[in-house]
Amino acid sequence: MSPLHGPAAGAGTSTTSGTGSTGPAGGPAPPAGDDLGLDVQFARLTEAGRVWIAIKRDQAVVSVQRTLLLGAIGLGGVIVLSAVISVSVFLLLAGLAAMLETSLQLGDGGGGLIVGGVLLALIGLGAWLTTRSLRRGWSRKLRERYAPPGAGSPA
Repeated sequence: MSPLHGPAAGAGTSTTSGTGSTGPAGGPAPPAGDDLGLDVQFARLTEAGRVWIAIKRDQAVVSVQRTLLLGAIGLGGVIVLSAVISVSVFLLLAGLAAMLETSLQLGDGGGGLIVGGVLLALIGLGAWLTTRSLRRGWSRKLRERYAPPGAGSPA
């Protein structure tokens, strides 16, 4: 036995001398339940923290997966819907062109030219009116923002 380091490994484990590996004979029993040592409590707390982090990570993964799935379904729906609308508009315009050809007794393609030309003219007129309206609104807002003081109405 070293006075500095205590008994050697395995020494003091006999119960005949009155001391055992857990302390003096007849001493208090090892702690149970909430009275465990700090190292055991820390180990349990560490394990609980690891489990909590794993659960939160799994919840985040599931949330991202659900969001991606809903996004993919939504994108697919938009693609299908736009295809259906495009085909419907094409068939409507083709039928209108065919009706014009027969009612006006035009040659082949005459109705398509009329329908296409009117459609292009309407789209161009809408684009021109939209840009004109936006420009006027922007310039009015800029004039109001940078108007000199006292340049308002006399009333």
